[in-house]
Amino acid sequence: MRRVVLLSLALPACTAGLGGPTGVRGTDYRGDEIRRPAITMHLGLGEGDFTKQERATLPELYTAALLEALNAEAVLPVDVRVGGGRLDRTAAVARAREVGADQAVVVDATVARRRRTYCRHTRRTFTTGITEWVVRVDVVRASDRETRLLEPGIQTTDFREDCDAPESSQRLGPNDAIRASVQKVVGTILRP
Repeated sequence: MRRVVLLSLALPACTAGLGGPTGVRGTDYRGDEIRRPAITMHLGLGEGDFTKQERATLPELYTAALLEALNAEAVLPVDVRVGGGRLDRTAAVARAREVGADQAVVVDATVARRRRTYCRHTRRTFTTGITEWVVRVDVVRASDRETRLLEPGIQTTDFREDCDAPESSQRLGPNDAIRASVQKVVGTILRP
């Protein structure tokens, strides 16, 4: 009996680690409950070459685009923090409680540059360099610290492939790529 209990406790822990964190969405979560959040934003640079100017401006550009997109949806943050080093989700929730926010919205983004192969299922396979944004979003209710939403891997790239005519594929400029990523993030947060 003891082995069965231990195995039943160990099995979920093992399977959770196989593919990384999985998304969580409260059964009663509705995007319209996000109206007065405290935003904590972190942008890390992954693999690839980034200029000194990009390293300095990308976090600001991403945060500005995020706030603009939230404002367009009538979501007015009570507090906004842009973090440098390691992101502390517990401190973000504590800060939300401190400033009287309804929720803590923690946005942890990573941008990387790498090569990716497209159109593998066709005879027109090609490889190109891309910039990829991967964002984790946590929405935590400040009053009881309950996780309302966790989305660990919202991905966006600056490249739109056209497998029928690879020469017609499009590359988004840096600001357009940031806006595309932000739109996915905001859409995930505010989805009914």
